[in-house]
Amino acid sequence: MIEGTSAYPGVDAFQHSLRQAYGRFDAMPLSEQATGHATSIASKALPSLDVTASNVISRRPALGAEWGDNAFLLMIVEGSLVLDHYGRQASLGVGDMALLDSREGCRIEVPDTVNALTIGLPRSDVVAVRLAMENVFGLAMPGNRPINRIVSGTIGSILHEDCDDVHVTAIRSAVMSLIDQALGSDDQMGGTSPAERALLGEMADWVLKNPEAVEEGVEAMAARFALSRRSLYRLFSRFGTSPSRWIADVRLRHAYRMLTAGGDESVSAVAFACGFSDCSHFARAFRQRFGVRPSELRKRQTQGLYRTPGGSRLS
Repeated sequence: MIEGTSAYPGVDAFQHSLRQAYGRFDAMPLSEQATGHATSIASKALPSLDVTASNVISRRPALGAEWGDNAFLLMIVEGSLVLDHYGRQASLGVGDMALLDSREGCRIEVPDTVNALTIGLPRSDVVAVRLAMENVFGLAMPGNRPINRIVSGTIGSILHEDCDDVHVTAIRSAVMSLIDQALGSDDQMGGTSPAERALLGEMADWVLKNPEAVEEGVEAMAARFALSRRSLYRLFSRFGTSPSRWIADVRLRHAYRMLTAGGDESVSAVAFACGFSDCSHFARAFRQRFGVRPSELRKRQTQGLYRTPGGSRLS
């Protein structure tokens, strides 16, 4: 790596364009051919950054508190790069994607040339699509999977189309639903069998339909599905979680979907519908899980409270 950028005006300009978008970013040349530029895409539904770079390394630290409810979908259009994020290293090629967290730094190395899109998403929406509590950020989402091709194709068409303000929320919801499906693939399910996946689906339905039984504890679930307590714990250990944590997560995820579905239920009504008898406990658990209060999430759905590249609020 070549130290310093003063002799590389293309790298200096690239660094400046990244800092204009996100406030904090450093770029360093890998060779004398190093260059790059980043351009904002003013899409109402999915404000993004179009980045082209060659022979550079870019680094950013965790972004400031004003970016706290932001995540980004990195999507490779041409070329390749190497991403370091959350202690993971992923090589991404054409069509591949990865989710980036504003709250954690990242390093991106471009040894040749790449054209990529960085799509802004609400962080809490990204966190909400996980079955278990593991981190999704920095994981490669291969572009050769059919669902991932659908995600990238859909996003690509949305970025270049104008849309009415009334449709913005619906478009974002549809995109997050596709990402949900992409993250629900083998990477997320940890290699479980089709029978186990079906069992998990039945368990989730039971949790939502029988909140009073859930309060009786893990034994109620074990009895309902004819499993020993040991077998139940062994099943959920594959996801790095426990039955009780998974039950709480199912209920919180359902509450999240209700709060973002555009309905008129109060936060307390949503809490009760998802099996929480104590609204204060629900609010604390919800914020711990998604990083946002239930009331703030409901407000965001109508007003748009997360930032876009360049620092503006998404409306």
